[in-house]
Amino acid sequence: MRRSLSALVIMCLASMYIAIAHTQAAPTSDVALAGTPTPCPVGKVCTPAPTPKPSPPCLPSMPNCGPSPQGTPTPCHPTSSTVVPCPSPTHNPNATPTPCRPTAAGPPCPSPTPCHTATGLPCKNLPDLTALPPVRIGNPAHAPIPATTWGGALSLTELDAVTKAKGICTFDIWYTDRNIGAVNAAPAWKDVIKVDGVQVSNPGPIAPLAPGANRLVMAQAVLRGGAHVLSLDVNQPHVVTESNYANNHFQIRYTLVGNCAD
Repeated sequence: MRRSLSALVIMCLASMYIAIAHTQAAPTSDVALAGTPTPCPVGKVCTPAPTPKPSPPCLPSMPNCGPSPQGTPTPCHPTSSTVVPCPSPTHNPNATPTPCRPTAAGPPCPSPTPCHTATGLPCKNLPDLTALPPVRIGNPAHAPIPATTWGGALSLTELDAVTKAKGICTFDIWYTDRNIGAVNAAPAWKDVIKVDGVQVSNPGPIAPLAPGANRLVMAQAVLRGGAHVLSLDVNQPHVVTESNYANNHFQIRYTLVGNCAD
């Protein structure tokens, strides 16, 4: 009995020794040496390891990207799909404006402003004051009152004077102001009458005028005897802002004979 037990113990110890020796032996075909592919054992189906995929390049539109400390772009996370919208164009004041598109899809085109000024001058919705003929100089009690058009000439005598004292003759002068502009001429203004460039009368204030309206103006001035130039300047100084000041100046020539100082 003792011999049987001893033999059994010896057999167990021998089996354990063989197992330990087998474990410490060289690697089998299931474990590859470093750098050497592991061969597939006979009778076993082996699946090759997947080839690693390179990371996608970093794009500016993906927020998870950023340069590495060494300057090499960090690959983006494959799940990032953020798209950066296009930036709004920068306004350039020197750029050529886009022409208006007179279609239903485009913005409405503004209507052109009608021109109400003289040829060659900027078109603006402003008043435009001028003077109309005739111009008359004389005495209402002495008819007919001498009259002429602007740019013309008049012959006067001392009988046409309103007053006469010590050779000083005073005459009434009539003419018409007109607003040929597009809007009301305001505020009230004054005109200037000169003889040979020297002011002799300053009629006004003349009440505002609607577009196309006229106003008869009467002034009074002392006129010297002999031949002289009488001029009229409407809206002097330019109290009323006008679209055209070129049609504010007018003149005539007059000759005064008789007992009036020259």
